[in-house]
Amino acid sequence: MLKKKLNFNISALHLIKVSCTLLVCSMLTSAGTFTRNEKSNYTYGSKYCEIKTITSVTNRAGDSSANNPQPSDPQKVIWIDTTNVTVTNKSLITRSSFNSARSSQIIPSSSNGYVQCDWSILARARERGWKFGFISADDKATVGTIKMTVNFLVNTNTDIYEGITYIKTLSGGTSRQQNDTQHRWRVDRLTQKIYYETSNNGKSWTLRATYSKKVTGDLRAGFYGNESGKEVLNATIQADKGIEF
Repeated sequence: MLKKKLNFNISALHLIKVSCTLLVCSMLTSAGTFTRNEKSNYTYGSKYCEIKTITSVTNRAGDSSANNPQPSDPQKVIWIDTTNVTVTNKSLITRSSFNSARSSQIIPSSSNGYVQCDWSILARARERGWKFGFISADDKATVGTIKMTVNFLVNTNTDIYEGITYIKTLSGGTSRQQNDTQHRWRVDRLTQKIYYETSNNGKSWTLRATYSKKVTGDLRAGFYGNESGKEVLNATIQADKGIEF
């Protein structure tokens, strides 16, 4: 009898190598091509020998990007291209009258996603002094290019900006400027819009403003500030189809 080892090497992104040992009675060759989620059964036999079932194995990550096996989970923002900011484990803090940074992570153009941060008293700033939100993935200069942002004013009102253009003020903003409040900017690829929302539990979200223009392309988180000592607390980024870098 002849003992022969067959190796199936599959180069597709979501498949892994499958190796099995077959016991055959005579010279036997067999080849199979597995695709994602396909199961292939090979059964050969006679009164002298039997070959067991071969089953393909697939990557549990499914359609996710290779560098994010759990694509729906938010990731802590990794700040790059920083200017006059200090990055700690939980926050970004400004050090000058000109401060900027952007995320290493990218939300791909095919994916919904969001950027999010927690409320911080240090986020209160003068007019146009604090900007956090989406920028185009290839845009390093965040001044004026953050698509939609809010300015938490000292009088607890909240100004909405598109780029550097003032759009409207959300009055009575005390409920949005307190501990445990979360702020997020969510992109919806179906409507091609950005939505600014707030939550006090991370589950139920209240819509506060909608970006007036259409949004396409890859996106990053972006920050710009013109005051020292301002903070972006616990910034995270998420993409339904997996983060890219």
